[in-house]
Amino acid sequence: MPKFLVCYDLSEEKKRRKLRKKLKNEGLHLQWSVFEVETDDVEKLRDFLNQSVEIEKFESLMVFRIKKLIAKFGTDWEVPEYRI
Repeated sequence: MPKFLVCYDLSEEKKRRKLRKKLKNEGLHLQWSVFEVETDDVEKLRDFLNQSVEIEKFESLMVFRIKKLIAKFGTDWEVPEYRI
């Protein structure tokens, strides 16, 4: 199943908390505003993110497809428990 990296930079804590809570139910919390999500349905992921938070002009939310992990250093942010 393809993996995607979801990264966001939002100005309001309320918006960050709301999105973080929703993403924790869908993927692996790698760092404070970075998640790994596994899904076969990219459109479903896009719709999920669009419905989860409204992005202002000065904010960002990016999704990258992970093809291959090159290197990893340090400890995990949390123990992986894939839910999808």
